[in-house]
Amino acid sequence: MATSAKLMLGSGLCQKLSQLTRQIHMQPALMSSFRSSREVQELDKYPEVEVVANPPEWRFVERLLPAKTVPQPVEKPKYPSGWQPQKEDGSELGYHVARTKNHMVPVYLHTRFRG
Repeated sequence: MATSAKLMLGSGLCQKLSQLTRQIHMQPALMSSFRSSREVQELDKYPEVEVVANPPEWRFVERLLPAKTVPQPVEKPKYPSGWQPQKEDGSELGYHVARTKNHMVPVYLHTRFRG
């Protein structure tokens, strides 16, 4: 075991690996933080930009933004997950469990230490 370890440490492959590791750790990582990004240049070096308040291209950006409210679920006769939409008010049953804003039944697990 000790002989094989000495052979592996003395090989050129191990030396090249250690050199590569040193090079990786010596270079600053791009995209790691604002400190590794380029300095801001003079404004003359940047291209001219036209600011438009409501261009038609914004519709492509708006569809990527998260919705402000949770949309109503699509009515189906049966859902693959077994989920069922909430009934109107449940007054004929005598009780009503309100759904959360995500249309889910509020079920919470409370754990306690029992010593």
